[in-house]
Amino acid sequence: MPRKARAKPEDDYIRQVGATIRDLRVERGLQQEQLGARAGIAGSRISEIERGIVDTSLTRLRAIASALDIPPSQLFHHQELAAEGDHGTARRRTALTRSLTKLDAHQLDVLQQVTALLIRR
Repeated sequence: MPRKARAKPEDDYIRQVGATIRDLRVERGLQQEQLGARAGIAGSRISEIERGIVDTSLTRLRAIASALDIPPSQLFHHQELAAEGDHGTARRRTALTRSLTKLDAHQLDVLQQVTALLIRR
């Protein structure tokens, strides 16, 4: 009978990065094929990456991050938060970051003033 391969710590890391990619893709309303087309990667490969069954290259991760409109480091930042059991916070931070990048200069000034008032209390 063949032996079952032991899970290695890096396997969990690979799965968690894949889950982060999946979460970000779903947040953006993209199908795997759409993300793949944007990244120049087959949709079936995106599926494998998201499920953590392949250990993909940094080049592909960079292409996926670019297709998701985020810096590559954000893929790992999300993964680290998820590894700490704080995936909900990671999603909220992503949503907040995305919202903040859409504000114009006047809206940012108002936000800064409100924040300053809250900090003083």
